[in-house]
Amino acid sequence: MKEALVFDKVYFSYDGEEVLKDVSFVVNEGEIITVVGPNGGGKTTLLKLILGFLKPDFGKIYVFGRNPQEAKGLIGYLPQFSSVDRSIPITAFEFVKLSLYPGVFKGYSMDINDRVSYVLKIVDAYNIKDKPIFELSGGQFQRILLARAIVNDPPILLLDEPTNFIDENSKKNFYEIIMSFKGAKTILIVSHDLNMVSKFTDRVFCLNREIFISCKIGDLGKNLDIIYSNLFSYVNHRHGE
Repeated sequence: MKEALVFDKVYFSYDGEEVLKDVSFVVNEGEIITVVGPNGGGKTTLLKLILGFLKPDFGKIYVFGRNPQEAKGLIGYLPQFSSVDRSIPITAFEFVKLSLYPGVFKGYSMDINDRVSYVLKIVDAYNIKDKPIFELSGGQFQRILLARAIVNDPPILLLDEPTNFIDENSKKNFYEIIMSFKGAKTILIVSHDLNMVSKFTDRVFCLNREIFISCKIGDLGKNLDIIYSNLFSYVNHRHGE
């Protein structure tokens, strides 16, 4: 099976303060992985390293055999809801279209507008394509963020707390869309919602500076005590996660 993501003894610190310590794992192509851990445990830092926004102090990271800086076109990223500026006066359609990389669909049968329409239909958001993004509900905007993440058809998706700040019905609808990608994309989800993601994830990584548990979803039950004891602990980093 092809290796999609590899961390090999990765260390990372902010201003000398250790955030990740000796993190090693392999994610195979087509897997869905959920990363859980306490606030400040390094989850968002992990995603930023994969994206190439940060570089490790020590260790190696590979994205389909490439270093992250060379693999940006292979990754779709859905950031935390609260980190996205929704005041920009553009429609949902325009917001997704802005994320298309120049030349990605050169030679494809569909043009850029057709591609945007296609992904909006995939995430059940075509009916809101002409709405300004500041008018969208939390659940609607999250589907638009997902459309933006998949519009370039990347083989890897990184989702950072994708269902924070949306209601239960919107969560259910969102994860039904994610389940439709199972096997077709490699997906890494940072989430506190173990109950929901346990219905479709393949493995769980528990991260609190180090990966202290990596288990298949079938083994989750016997590890719940240690997972929850770490999940609700607090690690204070001046620079966040």
